[in-house]
Amino acid sequence: MVSPRTKKIASNFVVAGLVLLWCAFVGAAETADADKNCLECHPEMFEELSLAVPHEPFVQQECELCHVFHGFEQRMELAGTVFDVCVACHFDVVDMALEDLHDPLSEDESCLACHGPHGSELPGNMIESAVDLCLGCHEEDVSEYESVHPPYEENECMECHDPHGTTFTANLVLPTAYVCLACHDDIVEADEVEYFHTADGDRSCENCHAGHYSAQPSLLSAVPPALCLECHDDQAEAIAAEYPHEPVEECLECHNPHRPAEGLDTAELCAGCHDLEDEDFLSGHEGYDLDDCVNCHDPHGGDFEYLLFEPIGP
Repeated sequence: MVSPRTKKIASNFVVAGLVLLWCAFVGAAETADADKNCLECHPEMFEELSLAVPHEPFVQQECELCHVFHGFEQRMELAGTVFDVCVACHFDVVDMALEDLHDPLSEDESCLACHGPHGSELPGNMIESAVDLCLGCHEEDVSEYESVHPPYEENECMECHDPHGTTFTANLVLPTAYVCLACHDDIVEADEVEYFHTADGDRSCENCHAGHYSAQPSLLSAVPPALCLECHDDQAEAIAAEYPHEPVEECLECHNPHRPAEGLDTAELCAGCHDLEDEDFLSGHEGYDLDDCVNCHDPHGGDFEYLLFEPIGP
């Protein structure tokens, strides 16, 4: 006759044996599944292998580079966040501080907002053309604007911007002036940028021009003299003086907006409007240095006739 104690011991051995058997079965099954091609269970992915630009790890069936093996649980589990998984290989694309990245990269969808994880029909595994992707967030109706920047109008966003981010304003590929000079080299040579009109100390075209469109000609953010007075507010008094210089509100008659004030104190500039060979002019200026007009005259305006700094006579 078997004692109760013996029955209990036998029962425990049976339970332990069943547990070990189950563990061995699960382990073997998972090992077998791990050795399987993922496509055996995910045949719907075969279609993506035929994409024109498939993602290379997907082609090589290196699924574990991005996904965690899931055993019997049917779910797609990434090895980390979308951003972290992508950056593990594409670190060179986003090698910058997080705050400098293009905004979509900080969102949950991250890289997948623009790229197909397994491939696509477009270069760079993009899910749509670059134009459609950019305009999906940045589309504007520019039909009523006076001037539109041709690259913007022609949807050539990548000519100026990096889609992943940069350390420069608005994800520009270079500092503003150098981006602009890549096309506008007739303004000034890039290696002469130090001689730019400094625009309040910051050599940046965007101090005066809009990058995409404007209600003013030449993409100006305002028109002279209002635009110029935003920095040169000391000249507002001259414009309002009793004797303003006739072209004072046409700043560009005398000034080159892209260059510093070189040569503005020479008679040659004044001679563009004033006949310095006129007999009356010469007799009235006898004994004066005719090469230094601004020694006596305020070129913008003043309170005395002939734009003089001081009145004539006693």
